[in-house]
Amino acid sequence: ALGYALQAQGDIAGAEEAYRAAMAADASLMGPTIGLASLLRTTGRAAEAEPLLAAVIEASPGAVEAYKEMARVKIALGRAQEALGDASIAAAMAENDPEAQALAIEVRVARAAQAMREGNTALAEQDLTQLRDEYPESPEVRLGLAKAQLERRDADAALAELTKAVELNPDYTEAQYELGRVQLKLKADAAAAVPPLEKAVSLEPGNPTYATTLGTALVGAQQFDHLGAEGHVGAAENAQADHIHIFLQRGFGDHLRRLADAGVDHLEACIAQGTRYNLCAPIVAVQPRLGHQHAYLFVAHDGSPTLIIGRG
Repeated sequence: ALGYALQAQGDIAGAEEAYRAAMAADASLMGPTIGLASLLRTTGRAAEAEPLLAAVIEASPGAVEAYKEMARVKIALGRAQEALGDASIAAAMAENDPEAQALAIEVRVARAAQAMREGNTALAEQDLTQLRDEYPESPEVRLGLAKAQLERRDADAALAELTKAVELNPDYTEAQYELGRVQLKLKADAAAAVPPLEKAVSLEPGNPTYATTLGTALVGAQQFDHLGAEGHVGAAENAQADHIHIFLQRGFGDHLRRLADAGVDHLEACIAQGTRYNLCAPIVAVQPRLGHQHAYLFVAHDGSPTLIIGRG
């Protein structure tokens, strides 16, 4: 119990120590071992978790929770086909366990995703279409199918699946993000991209990819007010590039409105170097009337936006 509590609080080291102490005190207890395996998997150490779970299953062949966690571990290790066997056993042993039944579906989606990574997109889409027909109320299946459709650039089909996925589960963060990304990148509809991207950011505010994509959509939709109040403005000369950069921190809605009114030649994406910024995102072009001017949208570690304008 202590290990689970510490893990829920984000104390990973403390949780691991508690799990191992409980295992040492009573090796017959399955809970601490499965808990440790789950912690190892979620912290990128799935290979360490597998032998722990194998020992539990060997000692207790009816340990449903061990089979469930083993399936997740094998997915993490890129062995979705093997994971399907463990998930199927868990589902058969626990017919009334919704988690076990959902896991069996999750593994089949993972197997299709693995097929896509191996270049078998057509087979993956075929399997996911069949799975969608079997489980039309599964948002995970619909997201997986949408990703397969996007591999062959079928934006309309993917939008239909993603729209249904977020209808089934409005709090499905990845589906909301993918819906917004498709609207923005493939359909060039920034206004339609904003609501799902805002939802994704609200569900996972610490995700810089979601934040930068939302920033791009807001600028493309010219919804500058949503970008926040004008913050500190300072200037610094980049001697190496011989450009003047204007840093607008903590919001830049008013400045973007001025840029749109004045007309910006083109705005480009770049990759920030150093530790201050996680990512950057391209800002769409607005009525080019001026000379060579560039702008870059960054999201800092604390989530605050920064616009950098360069003339040169």
